[in-house]
Amino acid sequence: MARRRMIDPAMWTDEKFGSLTLQSKLMFIGLVSNADDEGRGNSSSNYLKAVLLPYDEKISPKSIEASCKEIAEKMNIIFYQDAETKKQYYQILKFNDWQTINRPTPSKIPKYDEQGFIGQFNECSMSIHTPLTLKLKEVKLKEVNISKDNICRFANTDLFEILWKEYPKRAGSSKQKALTSFEKLKCDDVLLDKILKSITILKDSKAWLDGYVPHLATFLNQKRWESVIDDEPKAIVGEQVDIEALVNEYEQSRGANK
Repeated sequence: MARRRMIDPAMWTDEKFGSLTLQSKLMFIGLVSNADDEGRGNSSSNYLKAVLLPYDEKISPKSIEASCKEIAEKMNIIFYQDAETKKQYYQILKFNDWQTINRPTPSKIPKYDEQGFIGQFNECSMSIHTPLTLKLKEVKLKEVNISKDNICRFANTDLFEILWKEYPKRAGSSKQKALTSFEKLKCDDVLLDKILKSITILKDSKAWLDGYVPHLATFLNQKRWESVIDDEPKAIVGEQVDIEALVNEYEQSRGANK
């Protein structure tokens, strides 16, 4: 059984949470409260119906699946399926940032990665209105006319959307260029967490507050988060930012938009 979980009071005024349907709001809270110490849990619609809404007879497993899809689109949760066993799970991103857990128990649920798991509620699965269940190693991929690389790319898109929503936008920013740069990183939730933490820090830096924010594609190509987030703490985070490069890029962008 999952331990007691903390619910941040700020959640009630969060715009993304507020845009969820009432059922999805209840389910999101239920997913948090039933997650293990690493923020993972069983996402089978029948299981979630039995655990989260056992007395609501009018709510069907299909309705549960629709809520999971909405939560995946708006909140920091990934729903995925083991390509071999077809078991379905969810992972709450940045779970340990808002949960304090003493002596955490290692999760028995496998961590999501692009090689052995399929994202359930991504562009590819939504286009056929059912969770994607193809195995990456099967030749059956040819039957639906998509490649193995495309499946990995679609699964990776969920993580990119989280980053795109959090990153400050600039005039002339290209989402497609940023996505291309993101895909080259082969990013997982651990790397994404580091990138998001660096963005949170940089949002309060003088350069970014003055408007010298690089395009996301540039930020990713130059791996600028590494100068902010590192395994070994640096003396002053602000000293790691190349102000001159930011100013030059900003001026070039202004000239291109005239």
